[in-house]
Amino acid sequence: AGLVALRRLPSEVAARFQPALATQAHLLDWAGRSDEARSAYAAAISETTDPAVRAYLEQRRSRINPN
Repeated sequence: AGLVALRRLPSEVAARFQPALATQAHLLDWAGRSDEARSAYAAAISETTDPAVRAYLEQRRSRINPN
């Protein structure tokens, strides 16, 4: 349901709004969609300027199980 709700965001928002990207990454990881989750985390990381948020997202990305 969360991924469906995120898809309803305008594409320019979904592609550049870091909290939406991070949420999408988390939900994809939770759903077992590892490759997509890694990509979403990379996008979220690229959109943050906060070092603490960047470190958190990098840590989350590193914990994703390889396929």
